[in-house]
Amino acid sequence: MVRTRITVGTFDPLPNTRNEKLVALNIERIKYWIGERNVHVSVPVLELLGLAGLLPVHPKTFIRARDAREFIAAADAQRTAEAAAAAASQEEAEAAKEASAGSSV
Repeated sequence: MVRTRITVGTFDPLPNTRNEKLVALNIERIKYWIGERNVHVSVPVLELLGLAGLLPVHPKTFIRARDAREFIAAADAQRTAEAAAAAASQEEAEAAKEASAGSSV
């Protein structure tokens, strides 16, 4: 059995100036290969085709989006806690400085 690879789209993984990763799909060829040739489609491609509106959105897409939101929320909470700790430390240092300056007068 001969296996051939046919290009039905392209993906540019590097974000452009608007922070977008561009995808170009040849929808007609994709429909042909999935419908008439019954090709095997990987999960990442199913997710992409779901986001493109060609197929229903794959359930894993929702899971990945939820995980990404949770990761971002945790990172934001950590940054906020670190900023609060740094501000408290700076306030303590300033208070100690003022106390030592007041006692030396």
